[in-house]
Formats: sequence, C-alpha cells, structure tokens
Amino acid sequence: MSVRLGVDIGGTFTDLVALGQDGAVHTKKVSSSVDDYARAILDGLRELGRDAGLPPSAIAEVLHGTTVASNAILELRGARTGLIVHVVGDRALPGPPEAHALVEGVSPVEARIYVPVRNGSRLVTKPIRLPA
Repeated sequence: MSVRLGVDIGGTFTDLVALGQDGAVHTKKVSSSVDDYARAILDGLRELGRDAGLPPSAIAEVLHGTTVASNAILELRGARTGLIVHVVGDRALPGPPEAHALVEGVSPVEARIYVPVRNGSRLVTKPIRLPA
C-alpha cells in the first residue's frame, strides 16, 4: 500500500496526514521543533508510521507546506526582502518572464499576489516583452 503524505509546519505544532490508495486517512500532530523544523517532521513520521503500521517505503509522495513561512511574510518578520515585478504594458507580473508565456488556445489565469511592502524602494519594476 502506498500513501501520499502531507506535512504542515506551524509555530506550535507540525501536522502530518497520510492518505492511502484505499482512502484511509491517518493523522499525527507533534510539537514543532523551532531550532530544527526537520526534527519534528522526522519524529512525526516515525510516530505516524508506528501508529498506522506504515513503513517508510509506503510513502509515494510528499506535499509540504509551512504556516511558519506564511506567517513571517504576513507579519513582516524575518529577513529584509524585496520584490521584483516584471511589467508588460500596464500589467505587473511577479516571477520570471518565461513563466508568463501564453499557450495558444489557453486562457491566462490572472493571479493577484498581495505582498506587504513597508518601503516602496524595495519594490523594483523591470519592463519586459513577451514573445508573440
């Protein structure tokens, strides 16, 4: 039996959920290890495997999220960062230009990313041209 494993690292707890091919769901919540977040994941994996009878070889896929990083961005904590935005006409597109190439016959999906910027000097725009 193979499982898909989801892991979310939070400031207080690390949550793990394993979804089996048969639809069985196994969960585990362990304390986050702030000094080394990987330790909580490994501890949780050992406990989840023991409780659910899942050997490490049963893990076919791992999906990872981190509430810690999301919160740091939203709360304006952590390292000073900047944002480079590519401008095409009057549209601002975050990310590398090659990520914005349009495929013929496919409608582009417009994503809005709101990033709190304290100091406008840390927002840099760069005009680009997309291939025709």
